[in-house]
Amino acid sequence: MKGFVISYLFILCNVCFSQHFMPIQHDTIHHDHELIFSGLGNYSGTSIRVDLARKLFYGGNIDQDLKDASLLNHKGINRFGLNMNSEFEYRNFAVDFLKKENLGFLIKGGAYSYFDVLYPKGVYDLAFYGNSQFGGESISLSGTRANAYFFQKIGFGIINKSKTAGAYQSSISLNLVNLSNYASLSVSSGEMYQSSNFDTVSIGANAKSYLLNSSSLFNGLGACVDADFRIPVLTPKDDTIYFQFQINNLGFAVTNNQVSKYETDKSLVYSGIDVSNAINNGGITNNGFSILDSIGVEESQVQKMVLLPGFLQISKLIDESSSKTIEEFYGVRMFFSAAYNPLAFAGLNFKLGKGFNLGGSISYGGLSTFRGGMYTSYTRKNLSIGMSTENLSGIFFNNAKGESIIFRLRCAF
Repeated sequence: MKGFVISYLFILCNVCFSQHFMPIQHDTIHHDHELIFSGLGNYSGTSIRVDLARKLFYGGNIDQDLKDASLLNHKGINRFGLNMNSEFEYRNFAVDFLKKENLGFLIKGGAYSYFDVLYPKGVYDLAFYGNSQFGGESISLSGTRANAYFFQKIGFGIINKSKTAGAYQSSISLNLVNLSNYASLSVSSGEMYQSSNFDTVSIGANAKSYLLNSSSLFNGLGACVDADFRIPVLTPKDDTIYFQFQINNLGFAVTNNQVSKYETDKSLVYSGIDVSNAINNGGITNNGFSILDSIGVEESQVQKMVLLPGFLQISKLIDESSSKTIEEFYGVRMFFSAAYNPLAFAGLNFKLGKGFNLGGSISYGGLSTFRGGMYTSYTRKNLSIGMSTENLSGIFFNNAKGESIIFRLRCAF
């Protein structure tokens, strides 16, 4: 896990990060071609501190103090998630696509990792303290939701290149999706009781889980839609401001390999396996023996249609050609996932001259609560580069609840 995360972050740092709170600068100057690299590395939550999360991702000793510090943040329902991706996009404004003077075309692709979990406090207790501290107690597991995805896409689309149409640079694309890995867990209702002498565990649960257990890189095929609509709005002062309505990865994939499905809707009483009896009866060495069967969990192999973790964002853009020194941006974002709350953000962009921009943002929602961010960007002729974080406190404080780094590179020619 440590090697995978470090390798992935290395690729992102040397290639690209994405947009989110780094405000997209709407360029009204016509270019024949544009090449954009973008992506992000971001994790956040409501309860797990940065010092504990770093140990989980990069390895190291998780001592009692680390566990206790994050435990104090936990409430009845908690959230945590990870989002890492990298994208490229090539835009061609020089051709008249389909012989339409107002249409160009684009080619895009990317790789995406997304994980989120919605969980009650009892899940954290079990994960980090085990059941040894809960003799004679019941722990609620109800409401737990977890989803993990790893997929790639390649796509083709059209882009509006006519300024007279009022929506210059609006685009829509259809993408082919490859699903590499997927897992999910849903506990509608559940409770675990540990007897006071620790010889019996009783679990009452209505739960379902899917696991794509394959080492292949190509485990599913599907499609998704990306859309980026630029909407000009005339203000009472006769200024034009631009809004962006954006949809990413709205689609699905169907697995081409069997997915393991685990399901239970009953009360289970588990007092351990009598190893000597199991061996004498040929149990553990018998091909028909299953620990899952022994505790009442049904396993089956199925094909599954997986809905991708797409997102929708509506935001005000920064006008690159505007003479304003200070310009606001704001918006809302929503991932199509049960663990993700609607997120609202707002910020200010300061033009410092000679192509430099500096800005800050605040946000609330998503997989976390309040966060503050900061970004800087530089434009020189046809090259623009920017770097940002959505969680400034994660850089400096161990008690922060997430870290974020974002990078965007745009080249026009």
